[in-house]
Amino acid sequence: MYQDNLKISVILSVYGNDGDLLRMLNCISAQTKIPDELLIINSLESIEVLNIIDQFQGILNINYFFSNKRLLPGGSRNLGILKSTFPLIAFLDSKTFPIKSWLQDSIQQLNSSNASVIYGKTQYQAKTEIQHIFILSTYGKKPVSSVPGTVLLKDIIEGIGGFNSHVRAGEDLEWKNRINNNKTIKVEHSLKANMLYDNMSENVFQEFFRSARNSWAASSINAQLNTRILIFGLTCLSFLMIVPNWNRFLGGLIYLPNVTKIYFIIITILLVGIYLIKPKIIKYFLQIFSLPLIVTSLILQETNPALFSMTINEEIRNLNYLFFGGLLIISFIFRAFIAPIRLGAKWDELMPIRWVYMGFFGLINDLVKVPGYLLGAILSLKSIASK
Repeated sequence: MYQDNLKISVILSVYGNDGDLLRMLNCISAQTKIPDELLIINSLESIEVLNIIDQFQGILNINYFFSNKRLLPGGSRNLGILKSTFPLIAFLDSKTFPIKSWLQDSIQQLNSSNASVIYGKTQYQAKTEIQHIFILSTYGKKPVSSVPGTVLLKDIIEGIGGFNSHVRAGEDLEWKNRINNNKTIKVEHSLKANMLYDNMSENVFQEFFRSARNSWAASSINAQLNTRILIFGLTCLSFLMIVPNWNRFLGGLIYLPNVTKIYFIIITILLVGIYLIKPKIIKYFLQIFSLPLIVTSLILQETNPALFSMTINEEIRNLNYLFFGGLLIISFIFRAFIAPIRLGAKWDELMPIRWVYMGFFGLINDLVKVPGYLLGAILSLKSIASK
């Protein structure tokens, strides 16, 4: 068991006026356990930030650090870790607000469980109907494990390393993966939601943009490998469905003789080559995506392309429409029903028509993240092959 009187440094990452610093400091000063040290890390000059901090001098032990270099979230936390002085560390950001008993509950759980890390739990909250629909279709109703709200022993950070300071998003997932994969570190999640996030935009298109941006920004980190491989496999299969119609739609200057055979040969050579050089990569395909389905489809497409088309009312309709339409329908149903219910929503929250909006919002949000996932899959496979 750890000592109850261990002192704690809370690291608060801000970026100028982005967020609500006044509300955050009010939340911290109202804690049932006041932090022994509050380190505020900022990298965008703001008179308002300094004025707000001045209001809490004497109430909180604030150490303010300003960086002339633009700090991304990981770099901001790393600087806070470097400047901290106490054996316990906790993380906050300017948009995710702690409940009143956050620090006390987390330290008690850390002590009673003999764990080294207690992850925060963030509850997403909506102010408008649009926000409510978006949250249910993406994050869910249940609280989400998060770095904001996490409390841990500083020695753990020294052992596993800090955050990736070069990416805008996803550094928290990669950092948590390192902790979770270390069998010597005992990890627990907060017993209840201890962080609240209600800063979602009322413009859903801004949320779509943020999802696309964050997915692309996170592509270079080692995280979400299962999702990336699934998207990569589906993309390969999609190309398989498109290739036989290449010359029909894109003939002329870019006409390619025997385009289906060329694609089949390339895929076969790649799969065999990967298996001979790095069998471990094939394992991910087998676990996440049905490789037999790809191979079988390739063979059918090569030996008898007519199997992938049918005649209806004297019009030839390619099964491509069924394939892509099926993917869209499955994704729509997943976001409209399966994901929300799995993440805590009730049937009456989906009915009578809310599920329609949830399906569309979730589907669009998934689609805009595909480019980032594809880039991430390629980079992840490259990383695995180089080991």
